[in-house]
Amino acid sequence: MFFLEQKTKPDKMGPTNTGFYKGLKQLVPIPDCNNHKFALIRGTKSAFLLSSQFYELLKNPVREGTETPALIAPEVNRLKTLGFWPENIIRHEISEKYISISLHLIHGCNLACTYCNVQQGTYGEPLSLMEDSTAYAAIDYLARIRNGRFPRLIFYGGEPLLNWKVLTRAAKKMTSLFPERSIEIVTNGTLIDRERAQFLADYDVFTILSMDGPKEVHDRNRPMKTGESSYEKAKEGLEYLKEAGVRFQIRATWAPQYACYDDVLVHLCGLAGNSRRVTLAIEFDKAGTKTIEEYNDILSDKYRQAEERRAELPNTIYQYLDQTLRADWAPVPRCEAGHAGFSITPQGDIYPCQVSVSKKKFKLGNVWGGINEQGKEKQKEFLESSFSMCERCWANTYCSGPCRYAKPLPDNWPYCKTVKLHIMEALKFIARTPSRDLLMTYQQPEISGEQFKAFEQGCALRDILWKHNHHIKPLSLCPQNGIST
Repeated sequence: MFFLEQKTKPDKMGPTNTGFYKGLKQLVPIPDCNNHKFALIRGTKSAFLLSSQFYELLKNPVREGTETPALIAPEVNRLKTLGFWPENIIRHEISEKYISISLHLIHGCNLACTYCNVQQGTYGEPLSLMEDSTAYAAIDYLARIRNGRFPRLIFYGGEPLLNWKVLTRAAKKMTSLFPERSIEIVTNGTLIDRERAQFLADYDVFTILSMDGPKEVHDRNRPMKTGESSYEKAKEGLEYLKEAGVRFQIRATWAPQYACYDDVLVHLCGLAGNSRRVTLAIEFDKAGTKTIEEYNDILSDKYRQAEERRAELPNTIYQYLDQTLRADWAPVPRCEAGHAGFSITPQGDIYPCQVSVSKKKFKLGNVWGGINEQGKEKQKEFLESSFSMCERCWANTYCSGPCRYAKPLPDNWPYCKTVKLHIMEALKFIARTPSRDLLMTYQQPEISGEQFKAFEQGCALRDILWKHNHHIKPLSLCPQNGIST
């Protein structure tokens, strides 16, 4: 074997180089991944597929002069030369590229969802509507704090369509002020008609539609305030969106005690017409440990079916595929609240997020005066909250972590197992899928031609390494030495 012959050849990273052994100690083996052996460079998202020989070695202290590391040294040297073994940790915060505001057009809702985290859309307040002047001031505030970043406007509630006139005027101002921008809406869909759907299409408002499955399931979770069914109205709204050509995503919350996961997923995919337009997740804050374990078992089975039958992967995996393929060029996957995104109340007050508004915590300022000095202290306090258990976890560079309001975390929080399952399945999928197929993931409008060319170059380099390395192979498509995407 070629690299066995290399062990006596002088190499700047050979067994006499103590830096090489220190470098290996930065490689963290990922546990419990069946027959696959993976590792991460500590503090990065640079993942590798390892030979069994090398994996077993990493699980024990690596001593200088050990024969096996000497065999691996040329491989690591190649990885470093081509940029797949970063020596300097690169961190791209979401707030470096994007900035968003969520306009709470109304504190009020026409539904009474059983699991709502903002007090059924009321935020614990009497009904209140945002006025034109406040919406305009909020968008002007976004322009002031933009600083070259890509601007996003999100219509939020309660149910934002209950304040339709302000919504339309805000969308028009956003479009006139920013030639390139993103406008989104989170809605229950019950108030969408043909005219409103056409407006959303004309202004390219990406629509996140909340639906929870078949009629009996949806209505149990999401009844009208009057107690009546909301299913048919939401379904009709979806049909108007499809007819108008609106970009949309159905986002569902699964209640295991009331419905079969497959029944819900199949039904919603049928309504959407495309399984990639459906995201089905569990409400972790409300679900018990046993329930989430059942959810993890279902996901594991879905991943197994995808591997055996070449079936579609669960949509929940795609963010982790992206984090692995782009590695440290991908933005740090943490909640954007308070640094890349802010919630604006109907009165124009600025908060880090909708949960902060509901809890009446961390008011930062208002859209006319911006974040005041007291608000800056509160913002710092909000952003500095951390979880020591997360800092020690091998998956922390891929995981957004729990909500800042989740403290104290219970022991063995089952959400952690879910995230690790997604990460490990993403690694397995990338390891078994040809580079060219993975590259097609990025043939999307959001990726520029220049960026895609960088992916192609990285893809070609990685294929060279697939052929020549025997012990350690990169999973990233992107070298980390200067190809910014």
